[in-house]
Order: sequence, then C-alpha cells, then structure tokens
Amino acid sequence: MHSTVAANDFLLKYLLAFWQFYLRSFGILEIFMESNKANLTFSFQQETLRKEVAEGLLFTHGRLSENTKLTVEAGSFLYGLIEILIEKGILTLEEIDDRQLQVAERLVKKNKERGIGILLQEPEHDKYKFNSTSEIDCESRVSLCKASCCRLPFALSKQDIREGVVHWDLGQPYIIAQGKDGYCCHLMGKSRQCSIRQHRPVPCRAYDCSKDQTIWLDFEERIINPEILQEEWPRNATKNQERG
Repeated sequence: MHSTVAANDFLLKYLLAFWQFYLRSFGILEIFMESNKANLTFSFQQETLRKEVAEGLLFTHGRLSENTKLTVEAGSFLYGLIEILIEKGILTLEEIDDRQLQVAERLVKKNKERGIGILLQEPEHDKYKFNSTSEIDCESRVSLCKASCCRLPFALSKQDIREGVVHWDLGQPYIIAQGKDGYCCHLMGKSRQCSIRQHRPVPCRAYDCSKDQTIWLDFEERIINPEILQEEWPRNATKNQERG
C-alpha cells in the first residue's frame, strides 16, 4: 500500500516537473505567470477603486441628505411667512407667483455664469432620432470660422452621460469637456473633424451658425465676427448665445 502511494507521488512529481520543463522550453510558463500576476493586480486595483468610489458616494449622499433637511426647513419657514402675508392681505398669491418667476430666471442665469449646480439638457431628445434642419457646408467654411462652434459650451443629456462616449467637464457637470485651447475635447487637431460624430450630442446636430452673429457678421458673404479670433472667445462675446 505504502509503495503504491509512493509510486503515485513520484509519478505526479515527475509529470509536474516534465510539464514545467515543457512550458519553460516555449516560454509559456513565464507568460502564464505574468498574465496571472497582471490579472491579480488588475483585480486588486479594481476592488480598491470600487471601495474608494463607494466611500466617496457615501460622503456625497450623506451631504445631500443633510442639505435636503436644511432645504425642507428653510422652505417650511418661507412658505409659512408667505401664508401669513397673504392672510393679512399684504400680498396676493398672484404677485408672489409673478415675482418668483422673475427671481428664478435671475438665479438660473447667475448660477450658469458661475458654474454652480448641475446642468442637463432640457427638454431632452433622443439624439439618434433627432432630425436636424441645419445644413451647413462646414468643410468649405472651417478655414474662416476656425470651427468656433466647437468652442461653445453646452449641457449634455442623460442619454449622453449614460452612453459614456461624450466626455463632460468633471469640474462642471454636465457641460461638454473642453481642452486647454477652449475647443471640444473630441475635436481632432488640425483636421477639425469630430472623433465621435456618430454619437455627437443634440446641440451639435441642431446648431445653425448661419443665424449666430457671434460667429458670422454676414453668413452669405462669409464675413466672420473678428471676436472669434480672440483667445477669450466666447466668454467675451457681446452676444453670448449658448447652444442648447
């Protein structure tokens, strides 16, 4: 019995040694071990990243919860005050509604200028079903306009974000990402071609530069607005018209 077990152990060790020798002869063992090591490293990094993201989301959600509580508290005081003013006949509901709309427009505009809050396309359209009425011969004009439309900021849609192809500015969600030169990060160098044309957002599909005097003073005569040649454009434009 013992001799049989010993023989089996010897045979197993012999086969294992022969297999390792065979793999080394062709460099397969090293490749296998490196591949396995790389997979383990990637798996570890992936798990570490997942934990870090989870911790970050926990903090973010915690702050959102606290902010929601504060917003509810502030709202309850405000609505209580409004009800008292209406009951005492100092203000009417119509006056309050009208003023609320005016103030809301001012605040939205101010927040956009300061880059505060999350910006999303409203209303949202399915970009793959969107039919554009704009027909611009960009290729014949790009030498003049310098692809200035690709320097205009605009908000992405939920479809763009979920798709994960179009990049957005991590410091200002969800505005299209731009490079240091102010151009869309998806614009390809000197060719001025779009690297994600098939997946481009709705504002890119719908935008009609022929009606935008911040770019063309006279579209038909091909006279550009000289402001587009300035480094700070469109932030310094006299008529800043955002796409979308």
